Amino acid sequence: MQNQSFGDTTCSNLALVVRPFLQRHVKTAVGLSVAAVAWMAFKDSQGITALIMVLAGGILPCFAWTLARKPGLPIVPILGAQTVLFYGMPLLVQNPGVMRFGMDAINAVCFDIFLFGLAVTLGWMFVTRSFRFNSRPTCHQFDFLGGKNQERLAIIGPVLLAASVAFLALNSLRMLTLLPGGAFPIIRAIADAAGIGGALIGGYFVSVSILRGTGRVIYWALLASHSILTIYNYTLFPATGLLTAMLIGVFLGRGKLPYIPIIVCGLLFSFLNLSKFDMRKRYWMEGEAYAYQELSDLPARFSEWADLSWEALTVPEDPELKDTARETQRLTERVNNLANLLEAREAMVDEGIKPFGGGSYTIIPALLIPRILWPDKPRTHEGMVALNVHFGRQTREESMTTYISWGLLPEAYANFGAIWGALICGFFLGGFAGALEFWSRPYPFTSLEALIFLSVAVQFGTSFEMVASVWLTSMFQMVIALIIGTAFFVKKTRPAAQTAT
Repeated sequence: MQNQSFGDTTCSNLALVVRPFLQRHVKTAVGLSVAAVAWMAFKDSQGITALIMVLAGGILPCFAWTLARKPGLPIVPILGAQTVLFYGMPLLVQNPGVMRFGMDAINAVCFDIFLFGLAVTLGWMFVTRSFRFNSRPTCHQFDFLGGKNQERLAIIGPVLLAASVAFLALNSLRMLTLLPGGAFPIIRAIADAAGIGGALIGGYFVSVSILRGTGRVIYWALLASHSILTIYNYTLFPATGLLTAMLIGVFLGRGKLPYIPIIVCGLLFSFLNLSKFDMRKRYWMEGEAYAYQELSDLPARFSEWADLSWEALTVPEDPELKDTARETQRLTERVNNLANLLEAREAMVDEGIKPFGGGSYTIIPALLIPRILWPDKPRTHEGMVALNVHFGRQTREESMTTYISWGLLPEAYANFGAIWGALICGFFLGGFAGALEFWSRPYPFTSLEALIFLSVAVQFGTSFEMVASVWLTSMFQMVIALIIGTAFFVKKTRPAAQTAT
């Protein structure tokens, strides 16, 4: 990579920088897994066998990726890390919401998680070893602000972020109400894509010290402003995409995990998560998942939010005052897709509810139609709503104010049942990730295609709560928005031949 100009650096080069790190840390992950199992045995905790199955299902795709002769972007390792975190953490901390289901149920669904990890690995291997990928495809390189000049290309990150922040600010000021009904979703999709792309590109350029000085300060200020405007409605999940994009960009630039930003983001989100429900009760309009407030309210509301979280963290609750009981949620309770699997299993095994039979997937083609062409098309979350109604977790009326999340594996389990749900979902995701990884290999980092592939990697990183209809629709909208938003700033070209590595 050092012998190439920046404009010729490809996603494959970036993958070769990342692979040594993952090779070292797969061994570290195995060591930490052994330590976690030993700790649970020492504490005489339940679920040791279940945790071993989850850890095996998460580490297996990561290990397979590190053995690839010519790796692509590390998308499959993202799936593996997600599996360990969102299904293993509840067992490690003995989450009461999980342990109440009993060990027979927990072991049963954790076997499905292992099958899921195995299917991800097999799907990835099948695609990457069965199909040929063009080594020199035509691409669209950014050709503005000085073309391939590194310092000027670095400005792309702050520029994209600034556009997205401007949209959020104008929307908060209710200055976009005059837009035609069908135009707003399109502009919002472009703004969301700009935010993800800007955070990712900016994180990369900051990590390799190309974006520095005033540009670096502006980038971090815009990232903070975007995060604040995103969580201003007392919903934390939307901001995870932006921060995940930044972290992936820094990771690709450094070739190692940005531990300090990860810890800071985790602590901050965990702190705010403690009292978000209280803030929603106080300020969400009745029957709406929206808070009617002005930007000028922001300092006072965030101060109040912090005070409530600090109170929840430090002041014991009086058990006799049931009417004023706080509704809190710790981050270890939020990081818990295992409960969704167990809820689906309980409904099917104990209550006799039949699997949904693919019902949450059939809505996807209709959701890809732009709302400007079909103003009355179903909600993006329609697949999630249908699942919740089918399994009795929520009514349609309740879904108008909040959604109960699922995740891609629990959704597949709910549609196709045990074993088959895990195998179908895992094989599809592994194959999809493998195709994206290897298609991306020859594209220069300065191309629109590379930006799209990297942004899709972010979508994998934030898919833990989504159902397929939300995940694929948001991904489709993001890709279209990136193409539309950069159409006048790219030049069609063919990358130079790459030397063997």
